[in-house]
Amino acid sequence: MSGKAPSPDKGRVGVGSEQNHPLPTSPLAGGGAKSFVSVEQNWQQHLDQQRDQQRLRVRRVVEKNQQRVLSVDGKSLIDFASNDYLGLSQHPEVINAAHSALDEWGVGATASQMICGYRQPQQQLEQALAQWLGVEATLVFSSGYLANIGLMMGVLGRHDMVIADKDIHASLLDGIRLKGATLKRFNHNQVAHAAQLLATAQAHQRCWLVTESIFSMRGDAAPLAALTELAVQHDARLIVDEAHALGVMGEGGRGVLADLDLPNVIISGTFGKSFGTAGAFVAGSQLLIDYLQQTARTCTYSTALPPAITQATLKSLQLMQQQPQLITSLRQHIDDFKNAAAQIGLPLLPSGSVIQMLVLGSSERALALSAELNARGIWIPAIRPPTVPQGQAGLRLVLSAQHTREQLAYLFAQLQQCQALWASS
Repeated sequence: MSGKAPSPDKGRVGVGSEQNHPLPTSPLAGGGAKSFVSVEQNWQQHLDQQRDQQRLRVRRVVEKNQQRVLSVDGKSLIDFASNDYLGLSQHPEVINAAHSALDEWGVGATASQMICGYRQPQQQLEQALAQWLGVEATLVFSSGYLANIGLMMGVLGRHDMVIADKDIHASLLDGIRLKGATLKRFNHNQVAHAAQLLATAQAHQRCWLVTESIFSMRGDAAPLAALTELAVQHDARLIVDEAHALGVMGEGGRGVLADLDLPNVIISGTFGKSFGTAGAFVAGSQLLIDYLQQTARTCTYSTALPPAITQATLKSLQLMQQQPQLITSLRQHIDDFKNAAAQIGLPLLPSGSVIQMLVLGSSERALALSAELNARGIWIPAIRPPTVPQGQAGLRLVLSAQHTREQLAYLFAQLQQCQALWASS
């Protein structure tokens, strides 16, 4: 799932802060007339501030998408940004599965899962996912954001303590905060710090450890074995978001957890990345899923995924199992990419995943390199605060099995020619 939440303890300016939303002047101050800032003025001040700080986000219309080449403003650009890791969004069998479901079921699910939106393709997908992951049951949600919010709000109690990695996804963070549980955040991947925070829990508090397996911005892996041992020591439950690992990491592409024998882990994952479709899921024990069906409001009160999406996702899952060369090819791309990056001295963060982060520091530098690569036919938007901490803006390069060797070679040729924009000064 992409885009990390701002961390208040890093001093970032994020949505909801007083810096972005100035408070109105009190009408009692000085005993004079009201001097409230209007809603529209408040909005404009926020937009102006974002623009001044090089943080204003602008959507760009993609006019065409074919074989990792986008057409934007009539210009063809090689896509090194989207999360279609295995290229399954354009696989003919996945497309045909969606067409077949459209003919049989129509377009929309027409209702929530608890009314009449729980269609047979979703049931089949949930059962196949559970078997693939080696868990008792799964529950499908309409998006990754809804899955993580629903999970957090569904399982947490108001008096629980949550110990979470500082780099977890915004959806996990928002779900914890909406529930009102006590939240403490440990330094990224620092197990010792997590242990210190767990030790502060009160005797009556239930404790949870929350992390991603592969982090969405950095691309590095969490120390899951050590975190599990810590959870056992403190009688805490571990929740792991496998969004960026499924289809890429672990035996058979079943995620980082597939290579670890970890008991009682609650898993969330998404279909919008390796599966090439849409939606998400939570996986675990049958008791967990039965409980979430009663408590996960983002599932109960959302229209179910269209049958065309769930049937297409089921086909993607089957292809992952039937065509392991998709995953093998992607892993070869990762190795080739890292070797080429080392040869030209590209200062990437440590990562063995499809996500390779080039940190440039300032938003200005990130925007400049992104614009130059765009002019050379490469699409990699700049990642800026508050998505990443202040001083860590850069380019997030994403690899796909669909990339050709020629496309990868062209990327590095252009990066070499732009070295002045990314080399340390």
